[in-house]
Amino acid sequence: MPLSNFECRNSGIEIHLTMKNSLNTIGCRRFLPVLYCLIILSICGLSCSKNDDPVIVPPDNSITAGYEVFLFYNDNSKDYGDVTYTQCIGANWGPEIFRGSGFNKWKHLAGVEVGSHQYMFGHNYDWTGSFDNKSYMINQILGNGEIGIETEHGTFIKNYETITGFQLGTRGFLFGQDRYGDHYWFVQEINSGGRLGAETDNGYWNNYYKTATPFYVNGKTFIFFQTEDSDNYWFIAYVSPAGQLYDVCDGYWGNYWPATTSYQLNGKTYLFGLVPKDGNNDQVNGDWFIQAINSDGSMGAETDRGLWVKYYNHVIGYNFGGRAYIFGYKTDYSGGAGAWFIQEVTSEGKMGAEISHGSMNGGYDKFIPFKLYNAPGSSRFSIGWDLSPTTGAPTRPWSEPFSDSWGGEFKFGGGAALAQINRDAGSRLDAVLTGISSQPNGDCFYYKIAWDIDNAGKPAAMSNTIFGPNCGESQAGGGTDIADIDRNGVPDLVLMSVDDPEGANSFWYYIGWNLTATGQPASWSGKFQLDGLGFDNAGGGLALGDLDGNGQPEMVVMAIDKPSGAKQFWYRIGRNLDQSGKAASWTGNIPAPFYVGFQSAGGGAALADINHNGKPDLVLMDIDSPQGPNPFWCYVGWDIDINGNAVSWEKFIGPSLGNMTSGGGAAIGDIDKNGIMDLLLMTIDNPIGKD
Repeated sequence: MPLSNFECRNSGIEIHLTMKNSLNTIGCRRFLPVLYCLIILSICGLSCSKNDDPVIVPPDNSITAGYEVFLFYNDNSKDYGDVTYTQCIGANWGPEIFRGSGFNKWKHLAGVEVGSHQYMFGHNYDWTGSFDNKSYMINQILGNGEIGIETEHGTFIKNYETITGFQLGTRGFLFGQDRYGDHYWFVQEINSGGRLGAETDNGYWNNYYKTATPFYVNGKTFIFFQTEDSDNYWFIAYVSPAGQLYDVCDGYWGNYWPATTSYQLNGKTYLFGLVPKDGNNDQVNGDWFIQAINSDGSMGAETDRGLWVKYYNHVIGYNFGGRAYIFGYKTDYSGGAGAWFIQEVTSEGKMGAEISHGSMNGGYDKFIPFKLYNAPGSSRFSIGWDLSPTTGAPTRPWSEPFSDSWGGEFKFGGGAALAQINRDAGSRLDAVLTGISSQPNGDCFYYKIAWDIDNAGKPAAMSNTIFGPNCGESQAGGGTDIADIDRNGVPDLVLMSVDDPEGANSFWYYIGWNLTATGQPASWSGKFQLDGLGFDNAGGGLALGDLDGNGQPEMVVMAIDKPSGAKQFWYRIGRNLDQSGKAASWTGNIPAPFYVGFQSAGGGAALADINHNGKPDLVLMDIDSPQGPNPFWCYVGWDIDINGNAVSWEKFIGPSLGNMTSGGGAAIGDIDKNGIMDLLLMTIDNPIGKD
């Protein structure tokens, strides 16, 4: 029976109870609903203002690799002021990575994970008791722990004193309940664009449940509820794939457990609870328990219990390095404010050793744990060493392929660039590997950086994913390159997509100005658009270089024309980019004097002086896509001039990096520092299903 129809309470029905003041185990059974008559309402009336899809540029998150990240927040109701900061926490206390203020006074916060997107939901009621402000907002949480753009704000018709975020697979949801009046509650989805979606369940309950703790068993989602009323009633609800609540079991405990969390380890799920007990010297002791959750989501046996000298009113269970931990923090309303600890918990439901503890300023009354995603990625690359000055082909064997795999789907486009980005002492080249991620509310560029590529073609490390601007709803290719466009001595990153609407296609490009040593641009330009491309394309590429030797870079944009027969490169040259990235003039479409086969899965372009005669050479790359391996077809246009004319063209075939690809890129540089140019070729892996 859905909980939206009945309040599930004991009314003469046998229920096995546990009195949690003595911490006995429970024998729990499913219960029958008692006869409470409720009126089910439709979605809570609200008016909201939605922002347009913004350009999203998450800052650097490379220092947080390998950590869980917690966001700490003070709601400005205390003397500490409105303070937000994020902290890396793993098996030990990590670095602080962000601190800020001026976020406003949000009394209730919840973190919601939607796929690889992290959001913070804030709901504001007037803590003085007037209850006049029923506003809400949704903000993105960026990869470095900063609070990002606001994606939606609006006003509810009620205040919800309980707000909890949870997941159904890769979908994110909110549960909210009103403490006063009729105890109205709701379940509502947050979509991947950070906006409120459909309300999936709602109703009225006889009790107000201050505690709502989600947990997960065998891929299913459950929520543990407990009221702080005199009977300390609790129940567990199963959340169906449709986002509706169904009862599992219930009971009464001798204590209300205000600090609860859950953890999973080795296929087992446990509930952890903590309650304050009066102690000496203005301290409050903490009585705690760990209780197993059965495979059907019902309450299992108690597995451990104890008493701590402090009560920590915030507890969070998390996993790190194949182990599980409890993080606890004590706020400022009693002795020991600001104390924190990290303690291991085991797969048998036992409290393990304390790993670390310490103290920080008190006053943080909201905690949001969130994950870091290296995804999307899915790029593979190989390097052709020592390009011949006569044929353009590598004269030494290709490097072993390097794969940056990820278990996601729907990525395409692509591009590659080589530059010395992190300013390392060895001046090793770094590779920017770009793709386009399909998103419900507009696709966007992303890139990862392969740092300090060595003489064997292996990077020292990979950055986390950095997202660039949105780039429309449909693309037929992409490209990437780096140059100092504004002539200030700091490299700039250009990202290009082949826009693919219903009508004629066009080139779009954006400039990320002044790359930092972490690969983040200081800012992004607006969109530059170049029309007149044609109606059907199957890949693209972009290259930057000074074709006329006057110190101003030119831009080559390329698309693979896709008629019914053999494919052909079309390219255009933007002459003399000014410091804003705008070309003084553009050539028309220039068809390459050859065809590239009947099936293409992406392309690329690169400029370099391969034959060392002082004139740039243009390399155009096509990923041939027959059944089976997808090899690179490469063409070198020798001594390309500012009008796009090459003296001659040479072809060579590179390796295959897979059987199904959805874009790629090309970049040229002296990677092994021997004075001879090397060629990096990249693909975006695209098998059936996950990339």
